[in-house]
Amino acid sequence: LQEGIGGVILHGGTIQEIKNRCINLKSWSKKSILICADVEEGVGQRFEGATWFVPPMALGLIYMKAPKEALALAEQYGKTIGRQARSCGINWVLAPVCDVNTNPKNPVINMRAWGDEPQSVSKLVCAFNRGIVSQGILSCAKHFPGHGDTTIDSHLSLPVLDHNFSRLEEKELIPFKHLISQGLN
Repeated sequence: LQEGIGGVILHGGTIQEIKNRCINLKSWSKKSILICADVEEGVGQRFEGATWFVPPMALGLIYMKAPKEALALAEQYGKTIGRQARSCGINWVLAPVCDVNTNPKNPVINMRAWGDEPQSVSKLVCAFNRGIVSQGILSCAKHFPGHGDTTIDSHLSLPVLDHNFSRLEEKELIPFKHLISQGLN
């Protein structure tokens, strides 16, 4: 490890413990390092003392009746996560979830998706991402296109989808493409 550490992912603790841990990690490296956390629903999802929001699907439901309000909320959701992450020393958030929830029985995506319709998911994902990056935080489009239609928990086994490429083009890739065209950092 002559070059030092390049990046870490954090799980668990309080926000003060994470802040101290980030200071220590940064002091061990002569170069900037990536410090990330999987906090797609808020820093409080993983670290005690911060905000834990409702799942993204809640904003997807709001979008169905009040799109402008839902988009403003999604951007604020991202800003708040970005601001809290930055204050702890985290510079990379593993979000947004870009999966379209095409299978309501999905055991791993489900409520983590912004909805079940590619266009609304795209708009909400882009609004959320604008909020995150406005705070100087890196983001990450996840998971893999089609994960919203799986029936197996990908933490336990490898899901396989029986769809052709045109299905990916028509549904699953749309939010990823919109986010990339917006300028995913």
